[in-house]
Amino acid sequence: MSSTQQPGHLISNNPTGTYLCSASANTLNQIFETPFDAQMSRTQARPLVRRLVSLPHATTLAFSSGLTGAIVLATMRISITNTWLGALVGAIPALMGATAAGAPLNQLSSWLPAGLIYVWQFPHFNSLAHTLQRDYCWAGYQMMSNVTAELNSRVSLRYALMTIPLCSYLVPSYGLTNQLFGWISLIPKLFLIEPAFLFWLSTPIATPILSYSKTKELVHKILNCEGTKARQDLEAKKLFWASLIHLPCVLILMMVCKSSQSQDDINGEIKE
Repeated sequence: MSSTQQPGHLISNNPTGTYLCSASANTLNQIFETPFDAQMSRTQARPLVRRLVSLPHATTLAFSSGLTGAIVLATMRISITNTWLGALVGAIPALMGATAAGAPLNQLSSWLPAGLIYVWQFPHFNSLAHTLQRDYCWAGYQMMSNVTAELNSRVSLRYALMTIPLCSYLVPSYGLTNQLFGWISLIPKLFLIEPAFLFWLSTPIATPILSYSKTKELVHKILNCEGTKARQDLEAKKLFWASLIHLPCVLILMMVCKSSQSQDDINGEIKE
C-alpha cells in the first residue's frame, strides 16, 4: 500500500467520528428549531415536533454523540486506546439492530450480538494494523502494532479466545440460538484462534514476566517457530483473512441455528 493511501482503521475512525459530530450538530439544530418546525408543513413530521422523542433524550443524544465523536477523532493520534474505542463504536450498530427489533437493553441477550462484533474486531484490525505499520508510523498514529508488537498480537489472541465462551455458552444459554450452535460454531472459531495463536507466537517476547517469557520460549522450541519479520507478516495476513471469513460464517450459523423461541418472537411481530 502506498503512503498516500489511508490505513484501514483511519478509514473507519475518521467517518465514525465525523458522523457522531454531525449527528450531534443535527440534533442540536432540531432542538433549537422545534418551535419553528412545528409551524411549517415540511418539518411538522420531525420526531421532536411530534414528541416521539423527548427533549431530555434528544439533548442527551446530542451531547453524548458530540463528545464521543470528539474523543474518537482525538484519540486516533495520541493513544493506543483508539483501538478499544474504535471497537466499541463498531459494535454499536449491532446493539442498535437489537433494540430496533424490540430487544430490551436491560437483558444481556440484547448485548450479545454487539459483544460478538466487539471481540471480533481485535484479531481483525490488529492483524491489519500490523501489515500497515509503516503507514501508521508515517502518519503519526499511536497504534498497538507500532508501540508494542507483542501486545498487538497478544490482544488479538486474547479476544479470539473470548469468542469461545461468548458463542458456545452465552449465545445459546440466553436463547438466541439452540444448543447445537455452541458446538458447530467451534469450527469457525478454531479457524480464527489458530492463526491468532501463530501470529502471537511469531512476535518477539516483550513482557518482563519471567514465567510468561519462558513458556513462550518453550513453545517456540517445540514448534520450531522463528519470530522473523517475514513470519510475523505472513501470520498477520493469515489472521486477517481468517477474520474476514469467520464473522459471516458465525452470523450465518446463528441464523440457521436460531432457537424456536426467537423464531416465535419473529413470527409474532410479523403477524402484528
